[in-house]
Amino acid sequence: MSGKDQYLTSREAAEQLGVSLRTVQLWVESGVLRAWKTVGGHRRIERQSVEDFLRARHKGPRDGIVIIGGRARPPEEFGNVLAPWVSAEPPRFFSDHYAALLHIGAHSPGVVALDLPLASGDAARLLEALRQHDARGGLSIIVFGATPGQAAAWRDLPDVLLAEASHGPRRVEATAPVI
Repeated sequence: MSGKDQYLTSREAAEQLGVSLRTVQLWVESGVLRAWKTVGGHRRIERQSVEDFLRARHKGPRDGIVIIGGRARPPEEFGNVLAPWVSAEPPRFFSDHYAALLHIGAHSPGVVALDLPLASGDAARLLEALRQHDARGGLSIIVFGATPGQAAAWRDLPDVLLAEASHGPRRVEATAPVI
């Protein structure tokens, strides 16, 4: 695949994802989709990021969202990031990650969102436990507020989306060559 084929315009990504152009822009700004901006300010979305997103969104018919975090935040603070998975069942919040794991084991939600930093426990171990014990392969994991080191370590995991909550859009930097 040539360098130009590795990236999509916002419009191309919106068509592939079946969402509006504005939704793609919001997902880029919140970190759901990996992207960079051209000198002219146009977004270029990594094709692999779109493919990873589609794979995570369409893993299976599981329902429900579990949010594990150090402090309770209303689900709307997570903005459009959780929108593709919202169901009639309200998200469940857990500050105790052990209680969350028990709930996940009993109810098999479709999405687990880790809202970092966690008050206790090791985020990397919790993430790895979620990935290893997902026997059906239908769990989508979204990590909010990862440190730069965590983001670098977890960026290429196919079943993990890195994002930021809506209390400020993430700056998209030109990390790829201008095409």
